[in-house]
Amino acid sequence: MTALHLAVQNNCKETVELLLSHGANVNAQNSELETPLCIAVENNNKIILEDLLAHGAFVNTKYIDGSTALHVAIQNNRSEISKFLITHGANLDIKDVDENTALHYAIGKGEEIVELLISHGAKTNLTNKSGKTAFHLAVEHRYEPEIKCFISHGINVNFKDKHGRTALLIALENNSSKEIIELLLSHRAQVNVQDENGNPALHIAVKKAIDKEILELLISHGIDINSKDSDNKTALHISSMHKECYDLTELLISHGLDVNLKDKYGQSPLHYAVKCADGNRTIELLLKNGADINMKDRDEKTPLHIASYFYRSEVLEYLVVNGADVNIKDISGKTALHYAALYGNATNSKFLIAHSADVNAKDNENNTPLHFSCENNYKNNMCELLISNGSDINSKDINGRTPLHIAIINHCNEIAKLLVSRGADLNIKENSGKTPLHYSVELDNKVKLLTSHGADINANDNSDKTALHIASQNQDRIDIMEFLISHGADINAKDIRGKTPLHMAAENCFCDAIEKLILSGADINAKDENGKTILHYIAESSITWIVEFLVSHGADINAKDNENKIPYEIATFNEVKKVLKPSNIKT
Repeated sequence: MTALHLAVQNNCKETVELLLSHGANVNAQNSELETPLCIAVENNNKIILEDLLAHGAFVNTKYIDGSTALHVAIQNNRSEISKFLITHGANLDIKDVDENTALHYAIGKGEEIVELLISHGAKTNLTNKSGKTAFHLAVEHRYEPEIKCFISHGINVNFKDKHGRTALLIALENNSSKEIIELLLSHRAQVNVQDENGNPALHIAVKKAIDKEILELLISHGIDINSKDSDNKTALHISSMHKECYDLTELLISHGLDVNLKDKYGQSPLHYAVKCADGNRTIELLLKNGADINMKDRDEKTPLHIASYFYRSEVLEYLVVNGADVNIKDISGKTALHYAALYGNATNSKFLIAHSADVNAKDNENNTPLHFSCENNYKNNMCELLISNGSDINSKDINGRTPLHIAIINHCNEIAKLLVSRGADLNIKENSGKTPLHYSVELDNKVKLLTSHGADINANDNSDKTALHIASQNQDRIDIMEFLISHGADINAKDIRGKTPLHMAAENCFCDAIEKLILSGADINAKDENGKTILHYIAESSITWIVEFLVSHGADINAKDNENKIPYEIATFNEVKKVLKPSNIKT
């Protein structure tokens, strides 16, 4: 900063004159690229400003942010200084780093400065980085006197910003007054325009819940009441989903907008009204004017499906009372009751059942509402409700699973207890042949509950595996193994590959399980389809102690598999080979 900067900053006229008379650089710039002229403008010191200009100060020098003295004068409401700069050659259209001109800076400073700039030739169609003209800014901030000033100078009210918005669209987006809207319309603002996203003026107006009078004004100026946005929605779709738009919905219908038009998702205004937290006012209005209560959307959902999905109990009841089909199915085959059960809404379920909803309706995967109610423990009341009203407790889904299978798989213990107590078949097999007991062992869930109520402990699946096979191939199921064995599980049952539970444990080197099975009487020399005994499998391991244990409990070290190999020939670790070495083999 030079001495001249400091003198100007401190309003020292005599010092300024002295420095200028001794050749001080009148256009010197500080670190912010400010000249003494800029500081004089900030201080509103016209006398010093005159001295600086008289000594050759540049009026259009740009500062670090790209602004000029005129920008600074306008920003600081220096109207007299602004006039003075303009008369001394200030460029009205220079842009700062954000591409704002002096006219952009003038918005919000009063119509006098706007008038001054325009009357001196400021270009009104220049845009900033946001693609907005100064007029767009005036409309956005609802500065009515400034808007009038632009219009009086013949501004193109239909000029679009970079988002495709005209002044009218901007005014509607910002909830402008009726007077501003009327002003724009009276100066040929086009009403049937869209922004870059395909939103028509009518839709923007309705989204902002404009006053009914403004909507009437737009209609009187020829706005297309049937216009659609990029999703094929009409304004009625928009108004129906907002409770504050009830009056607008009423007005749109009164002007003939079809209540049954579908958007690209196949949804009607009624579908959207159901989602709205407005009680039933809008729904009642739509139905009164011919809305199809059972209309299906692209996914074949009716408004009733939507109400059930969104927990709209009051709406659901209203729709049913007014004729909604409670058993109609969507594209997935689900009824409203399926959705109520899926989301645990006992209130809606109870009402639907009371109005003849089919508790045994099946979706495309053969799920009944009861199947869905067995997925979470918090749905216990839902299960009780469905069963008490005749739901088939043993119904199978597409995978052959019953509600009990589902409850066990999802660790819904309370629901499993309920199903068992209400007579669920414990031995039904799903498509892979598994009973609920197979899953309970696999997932360590409710084994004792099922067996104590008569589950077949030796039931086999499609691979001939029993519950004990499954327990034996899981290292952390020792307690379950013991329980199953003590309750009569066939310890030597063979699966489709001829494997016993002991083979399962051996394949995975689960030594504790092997030990438990042997001590419980498992056939230590049983062979699978490949002729292998447990010793053949364990021979491949490096666990010497378990090999010794097996041999000490009668495992045949000379047993041959289908390839005529004995365990010794399979072993790879020396310590294991020593244990398995037959007496007839020399070192």
